[in-house]
Amino acid sequence: MGMIRVLVVDDSLFMRKVISDLLSSDPQISVVGTARNGIDALDSIPKLKPDVITLDIEMPQMDGLTALREIMNTNPTPVIMLSALTQEGAEQTFEALDNGAVDYLPKPSGTISLNMKSVRHILLNKVKTAANAHLNPFLNSPSRPKIRRMVAQTLSNTDKVISIGASTGGPRALSEVLSQLPKSIPPIMIVQHMPEFFTKPFAERLDKLCTFNVKEASEMDRMEEGQALLAPGDFHMMVTKNERIHLHKGPAIFLRARIRRCKA
Repeated sequence: MGMIRVLVVDDSLFMRKVISDLLSSDPQISVVGTARNGIDALDSIPKLKPDVITLDIEMPQMDGLTALREIMNTNPTPVIMLSALTQEGAEQTFEALDNGAVDYLPKPSGTISLNMKSVRHILLNKVKTAANAHLNPFLNSPSRPKIRRMVAQTLSNTDKVISIGASTGGPRALSEVLSQLPKSIPPIMIVQHMPEFFTKPFAERLDKLCTFNVKEASEMDRMEEGQALLAPGDFHMMVTKNERIHLHKGPAIFLRARIRRCKA
């Protein structure tokens, strides 16, 4: 793929400048335009034909969620939502993912210019990933039968614990995959790279989509069949000898681990 064309949508002139500068610092990315609200964005998209759109949620005249729905109806384009690092921001983010956004980036709190620089690498990675995203409905994806076969092979041997680690693109992928699994599944452990305000509403969202129970993990939770546990934001998750969950904070890396069978 050639140069990635990005449209930046935010009601703050300062934020438009900061985000544009961060994106333009990568030679593979070109900011082809900016917009101050959803109405301006919808007018700009047919003219600019961006490959990716970064879209703020809270904006006057037309907010990001309304604009997102219009974009997906008129000019489907990979969208990354910029949301507040709050409980309300998390709920709005997952509504956006339900409505077609491919990913999200919580805005850091504090001194915006400095803290946005701290997420530069994450933002660039998300934009590059989004540029290659397929917006076709997952129901029509040829990978669905393959996933079912993999699940059947896993369930044929009950001496299992399913462990999942995910980062960019993970929320959407987890929703799509876990919603296909049957109620009688081995215990599932999930670590999703996600801020602390986001993991509880995400677990609640997954719980509504799945036939088995999904919850944010707590210290000393028991591993049980028919249940998935999602690690709280910024925590790693381990299984103790008595088959309980232990949460701890460590380096933000994925560790390869050997997990013994846990009886319900």
